[in-house]
Amino acid sequence: MTAESLGFFGKITEMYISILQQLSSALISLTILLNGTTVAPDGSIIPKRVDDPPEAIKSISGLKPGDWHVVGELDATVTAYSSSPDETWGDPFISADGNRVYDGLIACPRRYPFGTHFLIMDKVYRCGDRLHSKYDYRFDIWKPSKQLALQWGKQIITVYQVQKDISA
Repeated sequence: MTAESLGFFGKITEMYISILQQLSSALISLTILLNGTTVAPDGSIIPKRVDDPPEAIKSISGLKPGDWHVVGELDATVTAYSSSPDETWGDPFISADGNRVYDGLIACPRRYPFGTHFLIMDKVYRCGDRLHSKYDYRFDIWKPSKQLALQWGKQIITVYQVQKDISA
């Protein structure tokens, strides 16, 4: 059935859906504007740049000052997963980039290439895995057990994209 065949109520329903789509788009734009991020022409979100690195980047154990610098910042949904067969596709101990899972592995949105590094709550993670495409806006930290993954839960926190300082 088409909206035309439903007559007046079909046209009202069609208008209602159109208004909801426009409101949804406006809300996303407003959220991005307030967050300080921008949207690329392809629709991907570009993290905002930061001039002053967070204190966390200076306090990561084992790193000398200047080893890492922040190239982007965004507020994102961060979840956790484990190598449980029900949470993965294929071999649960092999990440999407072909490596074995390890502490510091993160599944990240497809706009970030494998090998991109992120600072999340005082720890640097390396992008080496992907989430299902319907969650392509999230980050998902690998944990060694399902219990630890569940303890992490779902958090909306600041994620810093970092790069190794080649001059250090």
